[in-house]
Amino acid sequence: DTTDDGGFGLDQGKVRVAKVFAGDLDNDEIGDLVFSSASFAADKPHIFFLEHSGILNVEFEEKTIPGQMTIFQNYPNPFNPTTKFIYTINSPGRVSLKIYNVMGKLVRTIFQEYKEEGTFKVDWNGLDDNQQSISSGIYFYRFSMEEKSYTKKMILSK
Repeated sequence: DTTDDGGFGLDQGKVRVAKVFAGDLDNDEIGDLVFSSASFAADKPHIFFLEHSGILNVEFEEKTIPGQMTIFQNYPNPFNPTTKFIYTINSPGRVSLKIYNVMGKLVRTIFQEYKEEGTFKVDWNGLDDNQQSISSGIYFYRFSMEEKSYTKKMILSK
């Protein structure tokens, strides 16, 4: 309950949680919490969607070093026209993120550079290396560092 009863049996903003769902509901590999609330007043139903990536925009003098190199599923997925990638690296080194079509042809190199350890986010606007818009379809992205790499699927839907 969020407020006191206004008397005479009136509901003055009381919120009752009706359902709670937890998990990765939007398939972005980031935890989600969705809950609906109900009120006795017809004009007060709500649905709340909370998402937490575990990433804070706070700088500390002591960096927390990720336990392993990984890249999360891009989000949104399917996307149009932009999508985001979150990745972590646990040691400094040369890393790359490349996009391929279903035929295995390189479409776009998002980055290929030296990075310190940490967690990073990068956006992609759906353009190829020639700055041309790519067509709808299935694409693969490969995140690599030295001998280790991850490949995941994504969908561009226009």
